[in-house]
Amino acid sequence: MTNDPGSVFERNVEALVRGSAQPVEDPGAARRRFLEAASRPVEFFPRGRLGRALSAAAALLAFGGIVWMALPRRDSGAPAVPDAPAPAAQESDPLRLTEGKPPEPESDTASAEPSEGGVTLTLRPPAPRANNPTLTINGRAKVPEGCILQVNVLGSEEALTSQRLIAVPMRYVGAPVPVKSGRFHYRPDFRGPGPYVIQVLLTDHNQTPQMAAAMKGKYSVREWTFPFAVWGDDILGQVGTALDDLDRLLAEAIELAGEYDAKAGTEADWKRDGKTLADKGQKFLARLELIKAGGRTAKLLSASFQELFSTVQALTSNVRNFSWEKGKLQVKTYYDGGQRVKTWKGDPFEFEALRKYLREAAAVAGREAALWVVRDLRRAGRRPPLMDFLKAYGAHPGLVPVAERLRKEDPPDLDVLEKEIRG
Repeated sequence: MTNDPGSVFERNVEALVRGSAQPVEDPGAARRRFLEAASRPVEFFPRGRLGRALSAAAALLAFGGIVWMALPRRDSGAPAVPDAPAPAAQESDPLRLTEGKPPEPESDTASAEPSEGGVTLTLRPPAPRANNPTLTINGRAKVPEGCILQVNVLGSEEALTSQRLIAVPMRYVGAPVPVKSGRFHYRPDFRGPGPYVIQVLLTDHNQTPQMAAAMKGKYSVREWTFPFAVWGDDILGQVGTALDDLDRLLAEAIELAGEYDAKAGTEADWKRDGKTLADKGQKFLARLELIKAGGRTAKLLSASFQELFSTVQALTSNVRNFSWEKGKLQVKTYYDGGQRVKTWKGDPFEFEALRKYLREAAAVAGREAALWVVRDLRRAGRRPPLMDFLKAYGAHPGLVPVAERLRKEDPPDLDVLEKEIRG
């Protein structure tokens, strides 16, 4: 097959004409007409005396513009106005941290002059009850003007793995941010209270070729990390509300699993009431999906909420696998050769197993709440809100084993206690 452009053009023209159901024209003739039209000069002015006059006027204007641009000019003496840095958010007492550890109480790393290639950073949380909450990141960097820094916002969420609570790192958001007059500014969306890490990277691939060449061989350190505790003194009140909400959802899920168990006992009962019950389960799952997408409970108690969500998902999604043999419910899947369905934890699908998961999730939520107490002790020490929280929720499953030790004037080593809570 030839790759001659003329041949390709002719075949395309012929295909288009045939597709329009019109008589086929010689494609060579069509190509010749197209090239003739494309080669004609474009006439900006009409032919005749008027056209010649307009052409002459245009030529004179162009010549005058060239002469004017060549004339010398007097300097106005006004200084150049540099780009002003973005204004800082009007928040009091912003949290300031240096790389890897908190500063001393009197230190202020935001106003310190960074060393060559160094970065300092401040972070301000969103204003209370903001409609569109964002973080405000203001930094200073000793790098060339116009250099691009990659600023990433990292966080973590708790997850349950073999009954152990694991902090799973997550990258929430990030963007390339230019440095102007030694400063940079970034306002990403706020993903809810929690421990954050702001990561700043100086990479060649974000730079122009000229900037990358100028930085070659410089800046032995090109990554900076800044940990922040992004929550306020009301955090334990929020955790208590989240515990109450989760307990209600768990109770509703346990009741729903009991209804499924009762109605699936016989095929006749399920045929009569199963569709209504399945619709109820789907509506409950839809509510949980909304909470998971951005609710406070799913953020503050992520591991226990995921246990709840996965259990309800298993309950509602396996309705299609219900069948009855000799009057007894069998939950089997066609895709596995008729094998019994198993839960995501590897247990055979049984309603009692699902209820057990939900009861255990309450204790997981208590352990997550205990982790929040440990975090807040590290951040602000013993405070009346902390003691109020322990008084109200100390008897909650998962909190009982550690509540008394957290109440003490001199609590035990928090690192050791955290390891115990995680399991």
